[in-house]
Amino acid sequence: MVLVFIAFFLGNLVWDLNRRLEWFHLLIGAAYAFHVTLTLYVLRTRQSDITNEGYLFSIVIIVLGNVLVLLIGLPLLTGKPHLAAVFS
Repeated sequence: MVLVFIAFFLGNLVWDLNRRLEWFHLLIGAAYAFHVTLTLYVLRTRQSDITNEGYLFSIVIIVLGNVLVLLIGLPLLTGKPHLAAVFS
């Protein structure tokens, strides 16, 4: 996802990409879907950090981290609602 942000930012400096925001949103969505899919795939393997801390704790931390990324990322990408309104 960071690479998509960097590529869009650098491309926007050279070309006017504000008219092509749908492609940016599509690429961000694809990158996030890949992230979620890869996370679920990796969680199927036996990992010592997850087994040591417990499955419930690990799943809660992973879900909260992904929700936090969406709560911060979506308002920044769309501009609606404002970031302050999300946390109030």
